[in-house]
Amino acid sequence: MAAGGLAAWAERTGRRRAAQPENGGLRFAFYGRVSTEDYQDPVTSRARQYDQAGALVVGHGQIVAEFFDIGQSRTLAWACER
Repeated sequence: MAAGGLAAWAERTGRRRAAQPENGGLRFAFYGRVSTEDYQDPVTSRARQYDQAGALVVGHGQIVAEFFDIGQSRTLAWACER
């Protein structure tokens, strides 16, 4: 999306007001994952991914929810893993 595209969409659809946290902007959920196959460190990986997500949403809102999977492979569809 172009700059401001997400905010423009929220305005057009009427979702911006309902989606604003107390300090303004949109609310985002962070989803991260780390594989244990390659002995990746979950703490370091989560921090890096969260920092990247935070940099992406800055100026548009804030991360208000977090989901982090350890050892979940993305080589299989989500429905096949459960």
